[in-house]
Amino acid sequence: MDNDKALTIDCTPAGSNGTVTLTAKLGDDVLAVEAMNLAKPEAREGFLDRLCEGRPGIDRDALEKELLRMAAETVERNGEQLAEENSLEEIDVSRIVRPERFITPDVSGIAVPTMTVIDDTPVGQWLLYLRWAEWLRAGTAPNPAELFQRLYQRIAYFIDLPKEHAQGTTATLALWTILTYSYLAWDAMPYLFFAGPLASGKSRVLEIVSRLVLRPLLSSNMTGAALFRTLHSQGGTLLFDEAERLKETNSPEVRELLSMLLAGYKRGGQATRLERFGDSFRAVYFDVYGPKAMACIAGLPLALASRCISMMMFRASPGSEKPRRRIDDDLAGWQSLRDDLHAPAMENGEAMLKLPKREDVCPSMSGRDYELWQPLLTLAWWVESHEAKGLLKLMRQHAMKVIDSGKDEQTPDHDEALLRILADFVRSGRAPQPKKIAEKAKELEPEIFRRWSPKAVSSHLKRYGLQTNKTGGRKVYGRVTLADLLRVQQNYSLDLDLSDESGGT
Repeated sequence: MDNDKALTIDCTPAGSNGTVTLTAKLGDDVLAVEAMNLAKPEAREGFLDRLCEGRPGIDRDALEKELLRMAAETVERNGEQLAEENSLEEIDVSRIVRPERFITPDVSGIAVPTMTVIDDTPVGQWLLYLRWAEWLRAGTAPNPAELFQRLYQRIAYFIDLPKEHAQGTTATLALWTILTYSYLAWDAMPYLFFAGPLASGKSRVLEIVSRLVLRPLLSSNMTGAALFRTLHSQGGTLLFDEAERLKETNSPEVRELLSMLLAGYKRGGQATRLERFGDSFRAVYFDVYGPKAMACIAGLPLALASRCISMMMFRASPGSEKPRRRIDDDLAGWQSLRDDLHAPAMENGEAMLKLPKREDVCPSMSGRDYELWQPLLTLAWWVESHEAKGLLKLMRQHAMKVIDSGKDEQTPDHDEALLRILADFVRSGRAPQPKKIAEKAKELEPEIFRRWSPKAVSSHLKRYGLQTNKTGGRKVYGRVTLADLLRVQQNYSLDLDLSDESGGT
């Protein structure tokens, strides 16, 4: 083989479906001309076998890399020019089916649907896009600890928090942001709730989060039907500002919205609607599972609040520069973070699928507290394993503070009063009717319980697993024991004047 002549390969489009013509030359001498689909590994291998046969001086590894580069350029070119080359009319795919994240032990990515019309016939296909692939070209993904630190610093740069809350709240926001890119690996996705007085930064923190999370949908006034259709067709992270209206549960529209939010907390959560088809109706199911964050001055309905990690926002200290900093002064910095946020799940698919099974990260938690905090504490453990020392300890301490402060808020004062009255009855050996409890409550707190019915009393006590049974044709709390009430006292951090000794079976 003549070492003075350079081996070159020319690549020209040769048809549809990514077919190209490869022309291999040694100087002016043509060695091979073949048409093939470069996206197929067997086609590339066959071409290299035939080209290298009898030519020991050819650098096969270098040629293989060159063919891979050509294949990548061909796929990208075809994706960009598909509509133009075929004179096709593009359809808005957001109303057809949403892009899908997938996480497996071997490969992770995003599959994006495309839809066109050829000769009045819809034609669709799924494409895999890796448009944020700087870390792929470099050969290594961003270090999770470094990515977390960049997120932490970016959030802290714009949000002013009291010193006693700043580290834990900022770390929680950074980890939750990472979680939005891999939430499909978990059975439940904790919501965030930003509470606080007027001008305390609730809307600003949603603006910050919207620059970072996976596929943000920022809303304050969308109807329930519009929201669950949008979530089904596009997926992503719902950021719901001015959520005060969620407490207007007498409104059918609000009840529909609330049912969607409650269902979207668990994987597989669906909103169901009856849709007209011809002369009849049929049930249509909309996938609404995914990350959600809400902000308002007033609290949330109890059932929804129990699905949220609460974050109290505070007005910035006098003279603080953070509220005056313009969020979009560094667009390239936000884009760089978003690009790198895709990396952890895609590079570590196998690890992400194992994280939901870890129970040792929050051994002191159970029930809903475990469900809310396990994903974030597990991510903290995983990030710490990449040299973010002390992160898990910080998050555990912050989680316990939030849990302890939230228990009082999640148990209304009137519930605690009813439980204390029931405890007094049971302690004295009596099995009261709901009517007796209502009468006693009105006697003790007339302003609160003036309009309460026995049915309302039963409904509220049932939330704590305390139910009536029939005796002599009357409904009474005959099966409620001091042990049952002690459990409620411990689980909800209440004071019912019960000790461990009084809670015997």
